[in-house]
Amino acid sequence: MNTKKNATRRKRKGETTKSKLTAIAMDLFQRKGFVAVGLNELCSAGDLPKGSIYYHFPKGKNDIAIAVVEQAKQEIGEGIRQAGTASDSLDSFIAALVQGFAKNLVQSDYEKGCPVSTLALELSAQEAEIGAAISACYTHWQSLAADRFIAFGIDEQKANELAQFSFCALEGALILARTQKSLQPLERVQHHLSNYVK
Repeated sequence: MNTKKNATRRKRKGETTKSKLTAIAMDLFQRKGFVAVGLNELCSAGDLPKGSIYYHFPKGKNDIAIAVVEQAKQEIGEGIRQAGTASDSLDSFIAALVQGFAKNLVQSDYEKGCPVSTLALELSAQEAEIGAAISACYTHWQSLAADRFIAFGIDEQKANELAQFSFCALEGALILARTQKSLQPLERVQHHLSNYVK
């Protein structure tokens, strides 16, 4: 019985450590980029031994990058779902979508944009497994947005095109907003997306 309890405790502790490392990596990768962050910095930020990284992520930083993408996929996906549920019109959904990204940007003093875009720019062409995870992440987000557009009366083909266009515009706006330390690019995206669907 005690053996079972100890095994469960170890499993929970392991899951907590893995989640902690993933959250730390997501933060640092957004602020500094993948290449600039070393394993020692990740361990130091989490006050963890280096062995923890290789225990939970046998391929090192590449496995961590995939975990970060998966976490972002779930978190932002849930944000898109909640925005859709809380919105009573297409305009309010677009506003909620844009403002979700804007909030993260402002709270980080313009240091953190999309947690996936930095990895996409640095790694997707060189690392096939990471690139596949990133592609699946964007596809998931676009699918969730398209579902809401359909729910608001847009036909399926246009909804899918609009969802892809929305993320193209959002990602570009986030890069400009970070470099200019201004929400104006995101505000313009919100304005033009709303006008586009009218």
